[in-house]
Amino acid sequence: MGQPASTRAATEVLAGLVERVTFHNEENGFCVLRVKARGQRDLITVLGHAAMISAGEFIQASGAWQNDRTHGVQFRASFLKAMPPTTTEGIEKYLGSGMIRGIGPVYAKKLVRAFGEPCSRSSSRSRVVFVR
Repeated sequence: MGQPASTRAATEVLAGLVERVTFHNEENGFCVLRVKARGQRDLITVLGHAAMISAGEFIQASGAWQNDRTHGVQFRASFLKAMPPTTTEGIEKYLGSGMIRGIGPVYAKKLVRAFGEPCSRSSSRSRVVFVR
């Protein structure tokens, strides 16, 4: 799962935890995500299209690496599948993302500490997001 030095676009599969949603256009679904990916030391930038996406969700993506002059190495996803978090770290990030009114990072941490993993059971469905 390396980042190819050449410019040829080999399709790869990537999976990881969404740490931050840097940008999301609700009209067309375009999003820029910072993801803690399996097999990668640092956070990576993933570009794709998702109807809805939140920090703390787990994604599976297929696409290709590209090197942007301004933004550096990025993973351009042609397919994204988002799933609700299953780890306590992911649940805390998901709940504290601002998606639920009145629950911020501090209260999310308290909820996860009090209830653990069962507080994710209410959103146990996965979503497949569209490809552009």
